Amino acid sequence: MNEAVHEEIEELIRARPGLVMVQLTEPCLESSQQMEQIVGEIAKWRADCAVIHATFALHGEWARRDRVYGSPSTLVFSGGRLCVCVRGRVGPSRLRETLARAGLV
Repeated sequence: MNEAVHEEIEELIRARPGLVMVQLTEPCLESSQQMEQIVGEIAKWRADCAVIHATFALHGEWARRDRVYGSPSTLVFSGGRLCVCVRGRVGPSRLRETLARAGLV
């Protein structure tokens, strides 16, 4: 089952013309809940941004392909290609700065 879900995420990433932010979280962690809110705010800065919320427990194998080994983590794709990977809890200004350095906002 996970392989089908992983392929679905990959298809969404490839098909989406703008940004795709994959937010890997664990619902029981406060830091994950905070990052979900921050990513939601960041997504408002670009009209062409889609957010995929995924739990690390179910999608950890998929995430490890991009060297992500824990949550919360935010993977940002543009044109089907991974552009930014932010590991851990960061504030909105730091996340926006990271995206700006990559030319994404």
